[in-house]
Amino acid sequence: MVTRILAAKLAKSTKSLLLLEPRQVGKATLIGSLNPDLIIDMADEMEYLTHSSDPAEIRRLIERNEPKTVFIYEVQRLPRILNTVQSIVDNRTSTPLQMVYNIH
Repeated sequence: MVTRILAAKLAKSTKSLLLLEPRQVGKATLIGSLNPDLIIDMADEMEYLTHSSDPAEIRRLIERNEPKTVFIYEVQRLPRILNTVQSIVDNRTSTPLQMVYNIH
């Protein structure tokens, strides 16, 4: 029930959000209910290596896909990517961009 209430509130929001909870409490279920347009999974080693060697890749992904909601899983693995993301959110002139970050 809590997941359903949070999902409904998040679906109406365009603000960025940081989810900070222990493992196995339903973050993935909550994120799945938001149907993010783009998922960046830093727990996946290949994806992590791609973004750590080329931080501008996230900008290209967002510009190419024009997502409304982006979920970055395990963002604590690459904290410097948050500077790029903040710049993207601040300078986006088209539809609002909601960023959801997950840290466990």
